[in-house]
Order: sequence, then C-alpha cells, then structure tokens
Amino acid sequence: MEGLAGDGGAVATWVLDRIEDDRHAILVDGHGTQRVVPIGEIPAGAAEGDVLREVVIDEGASWIIDSEATERARQEVVELRRSLRRGPSGPISL
Repeated sequence: MEGLAGDGGAVATWVLDRIEDDRHAILVDGHGTQRVVPIGEIPAGAAEGDVLREVVIDEGASWIIDSEATERARQEVVELRRSLRRGPSGPISL
C-alpha cells in the first residue's frame, strides 16, 4: 500500500476506521496496523471508511482523501453483502 508520489514523496494508504473522543483519528492500513493521528491533521470532512493517503515530502506530511478508492471500497462492501447467503426466514425452532 505504499508507493511514490509523482514529486518523489512517499505515499502511504490508510482507512479512517473511527474517531475517538473527537480528538483522535484511528487509521488502519491494509495489514491491519493501526495508527492514531490527531483529528486536526486529517482533512476536514473525512468520515469513517474514507481512504486517506499520507504524502510525505522532505520533513512534512499531509493527508488527502482518495475519493475514488473510497468509492471502490464501499462498492466492494455492497457487492459482498449482496453475495452473502441469507438464512431461512421465519421463526427458528430449537
């Protein structure tokens, strides 16, 4: 999930898992690694489930929302839910 930005900066991809205490964003990468970031560092309007890219150039870093990757991930969840078999309907006898 890492690559290089066109300007030579490193790019890391994370998903915004949740916001805790209105102060911290909990991010998760593709390996399940969690990272805690102060809420003020992520883009305004970022929501749970958004794919964020951290671009690191020299000593600085910035976060951007990857809207296309976010939409792809959400569509995959919708398709997965559709593909899951549904159990029997009605009362269950034990």
